[in-house]
Amino acid sequence: MATEMRKENITPSKAAEYLKANRSNRPVNRKHVERLARAISNGEWLINGESIKWNCSDLIDGQHRLLAVIMANKPIETYVVRGLQDAAFDSLDQGKSRSLGDILARSGVKHYSTVASAVKWLAWLSRENNQTNAELHYFVEKNPAIHDSVQFITEFRDLKFSRGMFSALHFSFSLKDADLANQFMSYVLGGERLTKEMAEYKLRQLLISDAKSSRQYHSSDIVSLVIKTWNYVRLGKPLRCLKLSQGETRQEIS
Repeated sequence: MATEMRKENITPSKAAEYLKANRSNRPVNRKHVERLARAISNGEWLINGESIKWNCSDLIDGQHRLLAVIMANKPIETYVVRGLQDAAFDSLDQGKSRSLGDILARSGVKHYSTVASAVKWLAWLSRENNQTNAELHYFVEKNPAIHDSVQFITEFRDLKFSRGMFSALHFSFSLKDADLANQFMSYVLGGERLTKEMAEYKLRQLLISDAKSSRQYHSSDIVSLVIKTWNYVRLGKPLRCLKLSQGETRQEIS
């Protein structure tokens, strides 16, 4: 059978029919299906040259897109290639997927890798960390203040820390109190005018010690410790000892 390609309208019923021939594909990634379904539902689906692929009788690529069509209950247009050799399956998905940073760079965003990291942390903080790159890109476009937070945080260079993480935290704190957020991060990351009694001093020392330790905190624990310190500062409460108790959950930002 000769290889042929044509554009097709894939309805939910056609997707279900095609999936009956899905006999030798990889395991389904449910989260990936959900991301694709949201993109379809949000009208973000575009023909980009990627195709649903068949050998002589079996579907060998496209199951996630077909499942997403069914989940979204909305048709898409895409290319369908038929007549591929059986060995073609082993060569699929060898290219590098475009990251959010790649998309932001193409849009001319300054500090694009840090902005990408920051918005992913913001998604994690809001417990919505299964968003598509298109959704995260839309968030960047609708929240220009994220660029201000990234610019502010990248000015501090004498301490080892995740600039994306701290940019996300600065952005979140600024929504509560912008002036205090600037002051808090300047104390913690800059280290000037600190006294040992200050909560910011304790956090800075913890970050310095952690950077040198062979058993470092998990990044999510660092986030929890930063938020905990911020809450003490914002509420004007003294922080005698900065640590996470066993089983302690991340506090909401005050």
